[in-house]
Amino acid sequence: MPLSYSLIIFLGWLILALIGNYCSENLKKERVGNFILPIAALWLIAAIVYGVYLYIKEETRLYSRGWRYECAISNHKIYGCSDFREALEDNKFLVSRIAIKPIISYETLQKHDILVILRTNGDYSSAEIDAIEKFVKEGGGLLLASGCWDAIFKNDLAKRFGVRFATGGQICHSENCYQDQKMVPEILEIDRTDEMLRNIQKFYMVNGTYITEIGQSKVVASSDDDAWFEIPGEKPDTSGHFPVLSKMEYGKGRVVFIGSYYQWSNDLGRYPDNEQLGLDIIKWLARFSGETSNNLKTFDQT
Repeated sequence: MPLSYSLIIFLGWLILALIGNYCSENLKKERVGNFILPIAALWLIAAIVYGVYLYIKEETRLYSRGWRYECAISNHKIYGCSDFREALEDNKFLVSRIAIKPIISYETLQKHDILVILRTNGDYSSAEIDAIEKFVKEGGGLLLASGCWDAIFKNDLAKRFGVRFATGGQICHSENCYQDQKMVPEILEIDRTDEMLRNIQKFYMVNGTYITEIGQSKVVASSDDDAWFEIPGEKPDTSGHFPVLSKMEYGKGRVVFIGSYYQWSNDLGRYPDNEQLGLDIIKWLARFSGETSNNLKTFDQT
């Protein structure tokens, strides 16, 4: 239970208890005091029960890392990714998601070809990171998509591959953006000589971050020089040209890192090349030849 929450419990109970005691002893309003004191006791009991609930929920957060099901492949609302799942299925991929077991294990991962990690609200245990790394080393594919809201949760996993996402802010652009929304910049600096991106002219990022440590990965898309990284309450980083998409071979497998995931939401997936970008990333991770894909599976962890 967080220290701040414990302090609120104690202060709330103390204030009610002091009011009840004061009324009983100094104002000779025993009825008021006798009424308030049980309320103080009930407050304390309810607060403790709720605190235990929060503690258990925090400890078992791996059961449901998708924040309010945003970017979940089962969510048909605007921030879900059900359209992206259907596009993958139309391209002969089989798509499933974690629904029962809360802990990612190598035994689970080895039944699939690709692990797709979109929005999360919890970090990864060292055992899970070990399992994911082994999965990739043995030939699996990993798409690790971050964002300004959850980069802090992705970095322990990303750093296992020598990569780190910037935290605490988002990439913005005042001109090349969607409907004048500075937090939805267009990404135009794309390496179209790369086999993964030869069909992509541009794509949008939404509340996105950038790759601040590239490691051994190859950067294949960046924001332009006029973009800035905006951190609330701080002076923005105006250096521009932020790496937002990179890829690497790792052991027998492949990994793709990207600083946004909302571009595959049902709301934005239909815009220029967003859906195609996702499909081409998955095909590259799967070493897809266009002939035999019926046995390929994506494993969406949101």
